[in-house]
Amino acid sequence: MCKIKNGFSSFMEKEINEIPEVISRVKQEYKTKDMSEVRAIIQAAPFVHIAACGTAYHVGLMMSRYLEEIGKRSKVYIASEVATSPPLITQDDISVVITQSGETGDTLNALEHFKKQGLKTIAICNVDESTIARSVDFNLSTFAGPEISIASTKAYCAQVLVAEILVKGMPDADCRAIEVISKSPEIKKKAKRFKNIKRILFLGKGEDYVTSLESALKVKEITYLHCEGFATGELWHGPLSLLDSKTLCIVYGDCKKSIDTVAEVIVRNANIWHVSGDYHPIEKIIHAQLFALYLSQEKGLDTDKPRNLVKSVVG
Repeated sequence: MCKIKNGFSSFMEKEINEIPEVISRVKQEYKTKDMSEVRAIIQAAPFVHIAACGTAYHVGLMMSRYLEEIGKRSKVYIASEVATSPPLITQDDISVVITQSGETGDTLNALEHFKKQGLKTIAICNVDESTIARSVDFNLSTFAGPEISIASTKAYCAQVLVAEILVKGMPDADCRAIEVISKSPEIKKKAKRFKNIKRILFLGKGEDYVTSLESALKVKEITYLHCEGFATGELWHGPLSLLDSKTLCIVYGDCKKSIDTVAEVIVRNANIWHVSGDYHPIEKIIHAQLFALYLSQEKGLDTDKPRNLVKSVVG
């Protein structure tokens, strides 16, 4: 098994370390891919409906923010809610479903609902031969390769990048994933320091809020800790009551913009870790992925197979 993991302690660690390669592969593939037709459909649509589950739902939230930046209205749905609480769909709207395996049952049901409404359908999917990839009008591959660990890492990063390329075009800056991964020893020390922490709150604004949600999901999936993600401004509207010396607050974004938040955390004797604001969302989430990995290991847990959870592994 160790040989299959290429010497890494777990599949999750191996897959995090594959992120720089995945990012390079996605950029290379989409440099030559003709996106004009699918982009024209998005530009012409009055509204974009996005459906996904779990980690992919957070990709949808990030994509929605990208759409807002280009003046396009959209809404993101938890896929399991689409059939039971049908969205308001109007003529010429389009739909996007996001999935790793392309076999997620709730996402398939959401896709079928959109198709019955006559919408054009787009998928961001990791498996070209999957049911969802074969059922949509346009499938955008993520080229992440098989992801064995239940907690998604490289697939999430690939999906975020594909969503960005689709909506905003190829990012100008090079991804600094390797730089973040090189901080693994430092992040491992933080995991050791906080292995007995009672609760963790991730805080951020805008895109960082979405990263906070995904970060919290990663930590709770494999450590079983009470962990939540909040918009920074929401700290004053309830979560502040949780802060004490057994709480760790991980704050994303510009320190100057978060100075009031940091002060509130410190005065309540809570622990704080600030992740700089000049990182791309992909680079920021790697911090949380590594922290979750090492915290799980410090607790002696099975990083790749957390209790009660399963996933489809195909591709």
